[in-house]
Amino acid sequence: MKVACLILAAGESKRFGYPKQILPWRDSTILGTVIDEALKASFYKVFVVLGAHFEKITLKLSDILQKVEVVNNENWHQGMFSSIKKGLNKIAKENIDYVLIQLGDMPFVTSDIFNKFITLAGNKEFIIATEDNRPAHPYMFFKKYIPLILNSDFKNGMRDLINVEFQKALKIPTNRDIGRQDIDTWEIYKNLKNFKNCIDK
Repeated sequence: MKVACLILAAGESKRFGYPKQILPWRDSTILGTVIDEALKASFYKVFVVLGAHFEKITLKLSDILQKVEVVNNENWHQGMFSSIKKGLNKIAKENIDYVLIQLGDMPFVTSDIFNKFITLAGNKEFIIATEDNRPAHPYMFFKKYIPLILNSDFKNGMRDLINVEFQKALKIPTNRDIGRQDIDTWEIYKNLKNFKNCIDK
């Protein structure tokens, strides 16, 4: 089974006032770490959707971005679903079986977690991480959904499709602990970064 990874990193980071994608993390940046973990997993190919701050991010992460397929979503201001469609439009031209959606601000999600999804490809058409039995990230779906998504006008983006498929999907239970938090504010960033520094010591 060939699984493509689609990393969404086109957001403005408005609450930061700075592109959080390039904030320091480990020996890299937040987005750089996410990409690195994806590259270490057994994906067929990794796609990264950028948008806001495109030039700053591509300049800062030029080395690692050469190892992936970069997609520029010039309509990033239309929201995450526009980035998913932009990425899937590119992936649709590839010979893949599944697509895994990953957020670009979740640097604690490791290659081991990605590989757990990859090994389950073929078991169900939808495979979704859950928190308290509710849909979470990442999630993965069979290629038959790509044209459906590209031709859709879901009011709530992927949430509409996930809600329809959730009951019959294969679920991977997780806890909303330190390992799965996305980084939405300076406070979360500082707390998680300090937590990681403590681990390293």
